[in-house]
Amino acid sequence: MNHSTHRGKARKTLSRALDSQLKLYVLSAGAAGASLMAFVQPAAAEVVYTQVHRVIPISPDFQYIDINGDGVPDVAFLHYTYGLSYSQNSVIRIDAHKNAVVGINTRYAEPLVEGSVIGASADFKGGVRSMAHNLVLDAARKSYKLGPWNDVQNRYLGVSFKIGSETHYGWIRMSVSDPIFPFNVLITGYAYESMPNQSLRAGQTSGDSDAQPLVKSVQPAIPTPASLGMLATGFHGLQLWRREGQDKEITNDAE
Repeated sequence: MNHSTHRGKARKTLSRALDSQLKLYVLSAGAAGASLMAFVQPAAAEVVYTQVHRVIPISPDFQYIDINGDGVPDVAFLHYTYGLSYSQNSVIRIDAHKNAVVGINTRYAEPLVEGSVIGASADFKGGVRSMAHNLVLDAARKSYKLGPWNDVQNRYLGVSFKIGSETHYGWIRMSVSDPIFPFNVLITGYAYESMPNQSLRAGQTSGDSDAQPLVKSVQPAIPTPASLGMLATGFHGLQLWRREGQDKEITNDAE
């Protein structure tokens, strides 16, 4: 056998070995990337805000609010008056339907201040909740104000509601004035967090919420030629490669 034939066979053997090693590298790197993608999905949290100027009138009918615009009412307000032999009464209530609003106790919905966290840690209450009640005595024209929503400006109703089967958090900004009788009730905006189970802050109108940490998006490390040896050893090498990458990430975070 001449030297040229020997060299040709050697090249073919080396080429096949390198090709097999590169195929294993690509498969292993792909498996590592897929594993990381399955482990951490990129965050897509977004606060969706709607500006409105809506008066809640005195009516025997509920006034519905669809926070996310999917055609399904999320909460409903009831603003009504009634008279007794000795008094006139103006009442505002909120019906959360199958959803819930942040409550103070067993009776009232809470008027939140701007910046309040609305999320899983809040005290949500379902059903019908009172907001404000003004009782005016006919004889003395004296007004007795009950409930936490009397005479408030730009306070927030925290809401937990469902989109499909998933829970979302949002708020409704309201002002309630009482020139004696009845109430003037105005809604000026509402917003919700597009990511399920993600908190937001009362008054937040855009961006990712900082009410609680988002899941960190992990970027898979780009394998280097030095990793080929570990990847070529199969599963155990792949595990070692992953641990090494995690150690580097921890070190970078510490810096």
